[in-house]
Amino acid sequence: MRTLVFRFNRTYNTRMERIEGFQPKNNDEVREKELFLSVPHAIILCGGQGTRLGLTDRPKPMADVNGRTIFEYQIDAIQRYGGVNNIVFAAGHLANVLADHVGNGSRYDVTATVSIEDTPLGRGGAIKKALRELPSGWREAIVTNGDNLWNLDIQEMISQHRKAQATATIAVVQPMDQFGRVEFTEDGTVTKFGEKEKRPDWINAGIYIFSRNILDQLPDIGDHETTTFQNLVVEGTLQVFKSEGFWKNIDTLKDLEEARKEAPKHFL
Repeated sequence: MRTLVFRFNRTYNTRMERIEGFQPKNNDEVREKELFLSVPHAIILCGGQGTRLGLTDRPKPMADVNGRTIFEYQIDAIQRYGGVNNIVFAAGHLANVLADHVGNGSRYDVTATVSIEDTPLGRGGAIKKALRELPSGWREAIVTNGDNLWNLDIQEMISQHRKAQATATIAVVQPMDQFGRVEFTEDGTVTKFGEKEKRPDWINAGIYIFSRNILDQLPDIGDHETTTFQNLVVEGTLQVFKSEGFWKNIDTLKDLEEARKEAPKHFL
């Protein structure tokens, strides 16, 4: 197991202004509340291969969206309120390419750590290894799949997680259906055609808040959703955070093209 660690002292800069709707505040009490509801640590899973995107020279989370990688939009989102200053990138496929791109973390104003799998550990194992790279005494961490484009209210998610005293909180969203709907009468007359709508069900957005006590429940090798989360359901310590925020899954070239069109609407 190899770990590359780069350290950089955080400074606040105009990077926060890239997030849609962010307005700097001078009110000390508001700022104090924002810092209280922040989580300084984040894990970004960056091991996907991106085969369906035609990627051969970089991992999937490094797919280009208007000149930036997917995970860099995620960094903007988790820095929305200035709380994250330490990010561990969990890498496997073409980890050296990711490490070279991340560098010392200065471009993101964070301490950057690249946690490299020498052999595949599965998502749960990769998260467990990455969490062990966090400073001793950490209480909570934001964990994200690095191949989705999103802009969710992480502060509200943190607040809900803490109020519920959950071990893990999952962000859930209602994605747009990929097919247009057709509505018609009993005699076959079409009354509505072609409009895509949000699906009625809620799906896992691949964005989590984990409390420290999850560490021993994660598998060394395997997937956290089929192991750890099932146990948390039994315990009653798994929460969901329902979000209406922007979320875009990127699995195909069509998804990637749509993401390039939608990103400017949600990120400045």
